[in-house]
Amino acid sequence: MAVKTAPAPLKPISDFLLVAMDPPPEDGVIILAGGAKRDNVPQTGVVIAQGPGLTLPSGQVAAMPCQPGDRVVLQLNAGTEIKLEGREYRVVPARDLFGVKP
Repeated sequence: MAVKTAPAPLKPISDFLLVAMDPPPEDGVIILAGGAKRDNVPQTGVVIAQGPGLTLPSGQVAAMPCQPGDRVVLQLNAGTEIKLEGREYRVVPARDLFGVKP
């Protein structure tokens, strides 16, 4: 089910998505000494805006796998962090998504 979102502060191009990341879970978290971290832990967020899709060599535009308001699961630290209008987002290529949550 899509989440209602406010107007996007950026219109992505190509197959990029503007994602508002969910805060990391804090229940049951164990803090590891020495800066150790868990790799490959997926993250979730809500798609705020999307580009039109990747242009294929044939000239066709590939359909995007999600739409604004969808909650998505993506690779840890996928994309690039940006700050727009005082909020933090990630600009993520569609290929870095694992899926869309129902």
